[in-house]
Amino acid sequence: KNSGVYSLVGIENISESDTFIEADMFVKVSNNLISPSSSEVLTQSEIYLIEWQSSAAGGVLYDSLYYNVNGGAWIFIEKDTTSENTFSWTVPSVISDSCRIKIVTSNSKNNKATFISGLFKIEPSSSVLLDTKGEDMQDALSENRIFTSIREANEIIKRLGYMVFDISGNRIEKITKSGKYFTLRKSNQRETEIKQILILN
Repeated sequence: KNSGVYSLVGIENISESDTFIEADMFVKVSNNLISPSSSEVLTQSEIYLIEWQSSAAGGVLYDSLYYNVNGGAWIFIEKDTTSENTFSWTVPSVISDSCRIKIVTSNSKNNKATFISGLFKIEPSSSVLLDTKGEDMQDALSENRIFTSIREANEIIKRLGYMVFDISGNRIEKITKSGKYFTLRKSNQRETEIKQILILN
């Protein structure tokens, strides 16, 4: 006979696959992400349709959406939506191959389930793939820029006085490898300017 006592089960999974995190045992709340899928590539500033499934016994369902980048803090996308399990998301202006979506589903009794997606990528729009010949130097180092030449990137970075950091946040003297993302920083009296660039293979 059911004693009426219930507990919350937590399951930890450190793999890159989609992970079902938690659900109440006796008041069934469940959810699942349809898109974006693991290893999918999204483009900065595009309007992307997030799709998911959610269900619960009793009460109205509320779904809250979040994303994070490189394992950082979760950032709200939409809170307590009662939509038809879709949301048109304006993809943020970041560059990363380690992004996740989190869905938290609850019902009117505040029973909850959480689902965290596998890793997907956000890449620059193809419109930032430019030829720097004839450009103003500052424009040549526009935010989230793609370079096809290590030599060219190092030359422009040096002339404009930026410090270079690798994807782990370590400062480096100059870029020596292609196929990588790098962060550039330059401080003045008013602010610290931060840019991200990609060096293609």
